[in-house]
Amino acid sequence: MDLIAHIIYGILLFGLKLEVVLGSMIFDMAYIPACISIISGRGLKHFSKLIKLGFRFHSIFTIPIPSLIAYLATHSIIALRLMLSSTLHLIFDIPLHEVMGPYTLWPILDRRWPKGITSWSKPNVILGYYAVLILIIIVKVIFGFGLLKPICPI
Repeated sequence: MDLIAHIIYGILLFGLKLEVVLGSMIFDMAYIPACISIISGRGLKHFSKLIKLGFRFHSIFTIPIPSLIAYLATHSIIALRLMLSSTLHLIFDIPLHEVMGPYTLWPILDRRWPKGITSWSKPNVILGYYAVLILIIIVKVIFGFGLLKPICPI
Protein backbone atom coordinates (compact mmCIF):
# COMPACT_ATOMS: atom_id res chain seq x y z
CA MET A 1 0.00 0.00 0.00
CA ASP A 2 2.85 2.35 0.75
CA LEU A 3 4.27 2.00 -2.78
CA ILE A 4 0.91 2.63 -4.45
CA ALA A 5 0.36 5.78 -2.38
CA HIS A 6 3.85 7.06 -3.24
CA ILE A 7 3.06 6.70 -6.94
CA ILE A 8 -0.38 8.35 -6.64
CA TYR A 9 0.95 11.29 -4.61
CA GLY A 10 3.77 11.75 -7.14
CA ILE A 11 1.37 11.76 -10.09
CA LEU A 12 -1.05 14.14 -8.35
CA LEU A 13 1.74 16.60 -7.56
CA PHE A 14 4.02 16.34 -10.59
CA GLY A 15 1.94 14.73 -13.36
CA LEU A 16 1.70 11.37 -15.08
CA LYS A 17 5.22 11.09 -16.43
CA LEU A 18 7.48 8.03 -16.50
CA GLU A 19 10.19 9.77 -14.47
CA VAL A 20 7.64 10.77 -11.80
CA VAL A 21 6.37 7.19 -11.47
CA LEU A 22 9.94 5.87 -11.39
CA GLY A 23 11.07 8.47 -8.84
CA SER A 24 8.03 7.73 -6.68
CA MET A 25 8.70 4.00 -6.52
CA ILE A 26 12.43 3.49 -7.11
CA PHE A 27 13.37 3.41 -3.42
CA ASP A 28 10.93 0.55 -2.73
CA MET A 29 11.79 -1.64 -5.72
CA ALA A 30 14.29 -3.66 -3.68
CA TYR A 31 11.41 -4.77 -1.44
CA ILE A 32 9.24 -6.21 -4.23
CA PRO A 33 11.00 -9.63 -4.35
CA ALA A 34 10.81 -9.82 -0.53
CA CYS A 35 7.07 -9.05 -0.56
CA ILE A 36 6.47 -11.71 -3.20
CA SER A 37 8.41 -14.19 -1.05
CA ILE A 38 6.30 -13.36 2.01
CA ILE A 39 3.04 -13.67 0.06
CA SER A 40 4.12 -17.04 -1.38
CA GLY A 41 4.93 -18.30 2.13
CA ARG A 42 8.70 -18.61 1.66
CA GLY A 43 9.57 -15.94 4.23
CA LEU A 44 12.38 -13.39 4.20
CA LYS A 45 15.45 -15.54 4.87
CA HIS A 46 16.84 -15.15 1.36
CA PHE A 47 16.13 -11.44 1.19
CA SER A 48 17.61 -10.06 4.42
CA LYS A 49 20.61 -8.49 2.62
CA LEU A 50 18.33 -7.03 -0.04
CA ILE A 51 16.09 -5.49 2.62
CA LYS A 52 19.10 -3.95 4.39
CA LEU A 53 20.26 -2.55 1.06
CA GLY A 54 16.75 -1.15 0.53
CA PHE A 55 16.98 0.78 3.81
CA ARG A 56 20.30 2.27 2.72
CA PHE A 57 19.07 3.01 -0.81
CA HIS A 58 16.47 5.37 0.78
CA SER A 59 19.09 8.12 0.87
CA ILE A 60 19.29 11.63 -0.51
CA PHE A 61 22.65 10.59 -2.00
CA THR A 62 21.31 7.77 -4.22
CA ILE A 63 18.66 9.47 -6.38
CA PRO A 64 17.71 13.02 -5.27
CA ILE A 65 21.16 14.65 -5.19
CA PRO A 66 22.51 12.98 -8.37
CA SER A 67 19.25 13.95 -10.12
CA LEU A 68 19.61 17.52 -8.88
CA ILE A 69 23.19 17.66 -10.15
CA ALA A 70 22.04 16.28 -13.51
CA TYR A 71 19.31 18.92 -13.68
CA LEU A 72 21.71 21.75 -12.82
CA ALA A 73 24.22 20.52 -15.40
CA THR A 74 21.76 19.84 -18.23
CA HIS A 75 18.52 21.65 -17.33
CA SER A 76 16.74 18.39 -18.06
CA ILE A 77 13.14 18.54 -16.90
CA ILE A 78 13.24 14.73 -16.62
CA ALA A 79 16.04 14.92 -14.04
CA LEU A 80 14.10 17.60 -12.15
CA ARG A 81 10.93 15.48 -12.03
CA LEU A 82 12.95 12.44 -10.93
CA MET A 83 14.56 14.49 -8.15
CA LEU A 84 11.27 15.96 -6.95
CA SER A 85 9.32 12.69 -6.96
CA SER A 86 12.09 10.74 -5.20
CA THR A 87 12.45 13.53 -2.63
CA LEU A 88 8.69 13.46 -2.04
CA HIS A 89 9.00 9.71 -1.38
CA LEU A 90 11.63 10.39 1.28
CA ILE A 91 9.60 13.22 2.80
CA PHE A 92 6.73 10.77 3.36
CA ASP A 93 8.97 7.92 4.52
CA ILE A 94 10.91 9.81 7.18
CA PRO A 95 8.04 10.51 9.61
CA LEU A 96 6.02 7.39 8.71
CA HIS A 97 8.67 4.71 9.26
CA GLU A 98 9.24 4.51 12.98
CA VAL A 99 10.89 1.08 13.06
CA MET A 100 12.13 0.13 9.61
CA GLY A 101 12.86 3.50 8.09
CA PRO A 102 15.17 5.06 5.55
CA TYR A 103 18.87 5.63 6.05
CA THR A 104 18.38 9.16 4.72
CA LEU A 105 22.06 10.20 4.91
CA TRP A 106 23.69 6.91 3.90
CA PRO A 107 26.65 6.43 3.16
CA ILE A 108 27.68 9.32 5.43
CA LEU A 109 25.54 8.03 8.30
CA ASP A 110 24.86 4.27 8.34
CA ARG A 111 21.71 4.32 10.47
CA ARG A 112 18.16 5.61 10.36
CA TRP A 113 18.15 9.34 10.80
CA PRO A 114 15.91 11.02 11.56
CA LYS A 115 13.72 8.29 13.03
CA GLY A 116 10.03 8.33 12.22
CA ILE A 117 7.35 9.32 14.68
CA THR A 118 4.88 6.59 13.72
CA SER A 119 4.53 3.58 11.44
CA TRP A 120 2.63 3.71 8.18
CA SER A 121 1.39 0.17 8.82
CA LYS A 122 -0.75 1.24 11.80
CA PRO A 123 -4.43 1.28 10.76
CA ASN A 124 -5.05 4.87 11.88
CA VAL A 125 -1.96 6.08 9.99
CA ILE A 126 -2.99 4.23 6.83
CA LEU A 127 -6.48 5.75 7.10
CA GLY A 128 -5.03 9.24 7.54
CA TYR A 129 -2.52 8.75 4.73
CA TYR A 130 -5.20 7.67 2.28
CA ALA A 131 -7.81 10.14 3.61
CA VAL A 132 -5.49 13.00 2.67
CA LEU A 133 -4.92 11.38 -0.72
CA ILE A 134 -8.68 11.04 -1.32
CA LEU A 135 -9.25 14.61 -0.14
CA ILE A 136 -6.70 15.91 -2.64
CA ILE A 137 -8.41 13.94 -5.42
CA ILE A 138 -11.87 15.24 -4.42
CA VAL A 139 -10.66 18.85 -4.25
CA LYS A 140 -8.97 18.51 -7.65
CA VAL A 141 -12.18 17.14 -9.21
CA ILE A 142 -14.51 19.66 -7.51
CA PHE A 143 -12.41 22.62 -8.61
CA GLY A 144 -12.02 21.28 -12.14
CA PHE A 145 -8.31 20.54 -12.10
CA GLY A 146 -8.80 16.97 -13.30
CA LEU A 147 -7.06 13.93 -11.91
CA LEU A 148 -3.99 13.86 -14.11
CA LYS A 149 -3.27 17.58 -14.25
CA PRO A 150 -0.42 18.10 -11.77
CA ILE A 151 -0.75 20.38 -8.78
CA CYS A 152 2.84 21.52 -9.36
CA PRO A 153 3.26 21.54 -13.16
CA ILE A 154 6.87 21.27 -14.20
